[in-house]
Amino acid sequence: MIKLIIFLIVCLCLSACSFDNGYIIENGNVYFQKPNIKDFQYKKERIKIENADAKTFKILKDGYYAKDNKAVFCEATVINEADPNTFKALSNLIGKDNNSGFFKEKKISNSDGLSFQVITSPYSKDKNNIYYEDKRIVGADINSFEITEQKSFISKDKNAYYNYEIKLQIKDPKTFTQLKDDFWKDKYYVYDISNIYNPKGIILVGVDAESAKVIGLRIIKDKFGCHNGYERVKCDE
Repeated sequence: MIKLIIFLIVCLCLSACSFDNGYIIENGNVYFQKPNIKDFQYKKERIKIENADAKTFKILKDGYYAKDNKAVFCEATVINEADPNTFKALSNLIGKDNNSGFFKEKKISNSDGLSFQVITSPYSKDKNNIYYEDKRIVGADINSFEITEQKSFISKDKNAYYNYEIKLQIKDPKTFTQLKDDFWKDKYYVYDISNIYNPKGIILVGVDAESAKVIGLRIIKDKFGCHNGYERVKCDE
């Protein structure tokens, strides 16, 4: 129990102490330092960035991206496909050069660097596409795209709703609204969007959309009784 308490305290500290992340230049070497948990102890892990040029090394936005005269770095990783002459950090997770956009150290395939911009991290766009992290949201309309629920990564355009980069298979996007957390509904069905990688499985078959409401932690009540997202259960109330 004591170890568990210590672990939870450390986790809270790490979530609040992101300022411990960062680049360090020391004795002609470049390091990236970040918090680490090992054996229930808080430690600062320092990673040497091999071949980084300390004299031309420049830390970019929020300390996660950096570059020297030869390369671009995300934390301790060299981004081999990035051009250091034109690379810019747009946020702590998203960057671009004149050729492409990047999420962390990953090049976003077929992205256009010149028109690439952040919407709200981890979403970005260019003149052709919308992206979630390093993945294209297939079919998303650039002009009408918006983020509707940041916590659950729900977005929409004039035609559809998306969770992460996945198009949600819903019956009526015009009446699609959130009940609570992962439970949503339209005028036809109630949905549990936590199962997006099985798109057909998000519909809660037999749950009445008109009377459905969330009454507890993952418990829906409709005119027929209660449902936990998987099956009918006994109502406690």
